Amino acid sequence: PYSSIYRCHGSDGYKTYVGNPFSNSLINLEDKEDTLDWKKVSMSTLEGGERAFGERGEIYGNN
Repeated sequence: PYSSIYRCHGSDGYKTYVGNPFSNSLINLEDKEDTLDWKKVSMSTLEGGERAFGERGEIYGNN
């Protein structure tokens, strides 16, 4: 994806992050200092997770 939107929920409400795999970061829209690792978040939340990403790498030759 060229751009990802990630929203996480906690006891104090939610936070919205925006980022992409090219920068490997997700940045909180309300606090630019609050960042997450795009790859780690994606592996745990996107459909198929790490296995799907690995299969795509094999198909497209990006091991």
